[in-house]
Amino acid sequence: MQKKEILLKTDGEKKFNCILNIPDSYSDYSAVIAHGANNDINNGLLEKTAETLCENNIPVLRFNFPYRYAGKKAPDSSKVLKKTWLKAYSFMRNHKEFPSKKMIVIGKSLGGRIAAEICAANYFSPEIMVFLGYPLHAPGRKDKINDSPFYLIDSPMIFFSGTKDPLCSRELLENIDKKTGDKSFVYFLENAGHGLTYYKMSEEETIDHYKFLAGEIKDCIFRYIS
Repeated sequence: MQKKEILLKTDGEKKFNCILNIPDSYSDYSAVIAHGANNDINNGLLEKTAETLCENNIPVLRFNFPYRYAGKKAPDSSKVLKKTWLKAYSFMRNHKEFPSKKMIVIGKSLGGRIAAEICAANYFSPEIMVFLGYPLHAPGRKDKINDSPFYLIDSPMIFFSGTKDPLCSRELLENIDKKTGDKSFVYFLENAGHGLTYYKMSEEETIDHYKFLAGEIKDCIFRYIS
């Protein structure tokens, strides 16, 4: 396995950095991973997921949105976020080194929401979409949910969600799963929060948890692609 750091630009010339995990041999798939609003490319779960997929012959690109690359806390505009996602996706989709044209899209929170909106608008159509802690609604606002993209997406969708996530009601996500039928699968982590972790976890426990969860993410993906 190799790891490369890459700097890309959006169509609007916004710079953003990426980490490319390259396996020793390639499968029929490549993957792209986007982070959430309050984390970045070095999020432990995203890093471990990239490594696990790469160990299973899938090249993986993780990227920072421009605001994170610039060291800022406030997310970019929706337009910039979408342009960044599309650039990262296109980079892997058209990468000459990898023979794969089949794509896996993985997004943590904000990264997943933007990916869902792009796919629903038919700007890309990956073979698999994975949402890690999807921000379905604002805290305490279960009356106003952001579920419209899911009914316009044809790709299989895998959701990983904590049952204590204040941004994603278990009941509401289960209702979405029922409406979308066979094209969706929900994996609930009992008592986990929005970060898919548990309260007062030690550093060692967190590392072990990420390793376990990355394996579960890989297994769920392989149920669809194997």
